[in-house]
Amino acid sequence: GEGSNFYYLAQTYTVCHHSKPLLISDRNIFLDPSRAKKQSDDLYKSAAKAFIPPRLEYWKDKMGLNVQALRFRCAKSRWGSCSSKGVITFNPYMMKLSHEMIDYIIVHELAHLRKMNHSKAFYKVVREHIPDYNVIQKQIKELSMRMITR
Repeated sequence: GEGSNFYYLAQTYTVCHHSKPLLISDRNIFLDPSRAKKQSDDLYKSAAKAFIPPRLEYWKDKMGLNVQALRFRCAKSRWGSCSSKGVITFNPYMMKLSHEMIDYIIVHELAHLRKMNHSKAFYKVVREHIPDYNVIQKQIKELSMRMITR
């Protein structure tokens, strides 16, 4: 609703209502109240489709891994998933987070291509690429309680 917070790349914007197309200016985001959810979801989706693939490319090359397919799906409770067939799905709402957090989520899902669990061996793969992953993981947990539900 009007006056609520809108998050994008770890910046907070104030939601303002107006009936024109979506507009972001200064620290405000202008949404049409009758289409606000669709407008904001579309923004996250198009931003994710532009921002995530080059980061995924960077990390998969660095980790020496192959991804079969990349998908995007808005979800309430998870940032990403990785299937045993190498299909990675990311939640466009991750565009609410910082660059560092987004990279962690990408590395986390890629690490599942090596280990399809959350074992010590899995986190060893993550730590090789993001040494302070547990700090970032904690920050994401604290934020996502507030953010993902909005």
